Amino acid sequence: LLDVARGRYQAALKADPTNKPALAGLARMYRLAGDQERAVAALRQAVELDPADHGLTFQLCRTCFQFGDWSGAEAACRRALAA
Repeated sequence: LLDVARGRYQAALKADPTNKPALAGLARMYRLAGDQERAVAALRQAVELDPADHGLTFQLCRTCFQFGDWSGAEAACRRALAA
């Protein structure tokens, strides 16, 4: 099921690399699969597209926290507070 979801998100991103919902969905799928590197990379890309989207920044913070990346979680929280 995760492979199907990943394929659909990747297809959406191939059509539109700036699709924030697809990036967030892909990140969520990677997080559920335990793939920290890809989850964080997708969320960072989404946050770069829209730095004012606090929901995405919160997801980035939560994902970093989930994987024990305390400095990444702190940086995401600080970014949200500064925006």
